[in-house]
Amino acid sequence: MHIRKLTSVFILAACLALTAAPAAAQQLNQGTSYVDLRGGVYGGLGKNTNLMATYGGAFGYFVAKNFALEAEGLGYYFGQKESMSTNGAGVNVLGKWHFVATPKTSMYVGAGAGGVWSGEKVSVEGQTGNWSGLGELGMTFAVTKSFNLKAGGRYQQIGPFDKTGASMLGGNLGLMVTF
Repeated sequence: MHIRKLTSVFILAACLALTAAPAAAQQLNQGTSYVDLRGGVYGGLGKNTNLMATYGGAFGYFVAKNFALEAEGLGYYFGQKESMSTNGAGVNVLGKWHFVATPKTSMYVGAGAGGVWSGEKVSVEGQTGNWSGLGELGMTFAVTKSFNLKAGGRYQQIGPFDKTGASMLGGNLGLMVTF
């Protein structure tokens, strides 16, 4: 299953990163770019969708010190109670402000929107194409000057705020490389 493989890759990368050289200052300055590989697991807040798993990555650019714009592409799995479980793909555009930024760690808040397309309807009376809105609170941890571990909690709404949409709450882990 894809989730097991993704989890194994993240655990292996985290172990290797933690045994690397002492952490240097992370790069959150204007003009810095990054790529971020990530995966997450979310629980449903409504009665229709009980599980969402995501995997994919993002490209970001710091347009100002500690503030980045990000384009995210994710694969989705939706475990649903009353309809067929389904896979999908989505894109989101986010803004992320690192409101606490030290040389070794940062805390950020982010928000964004995009779309998710799936093979089957998301939620009982939902659609196969839905808008997506999200809010995230997370942290980065510098391992080297250009390599960070990232952990975030996220609320994501897939489709309308009614029985045709899916309200999801969970978290994601990521490996972020700045350049």
